[in-house]
Amino acid sequence: MFERLLDQRFLSFVGIDAEALKAQLAAGKGDGEILEWITANATRKLNDVEIKSWSDLAEQRVPSDPES
Repeated sequence: MFERLLDQRFLSFVGIDAEALKAQLAAGKGDGEILEWITANATRKLNDVEIKSWSDLAEQRVPSDPES
């Protein structure tokens, strides 16, 4: 559950449609290719400071309950 929430937060942060990303992953693209695709297709164009801030916050988050 925690992973899905993190995925949803990431997709919202960059502005990527989950189904569009799934299609790219299903095509067998590697990490570098997926990063390039996300960068090219994100509706939010983020700078390095915004990316670092989001990443730092994501690393500090913990599940809100023992089940997560």
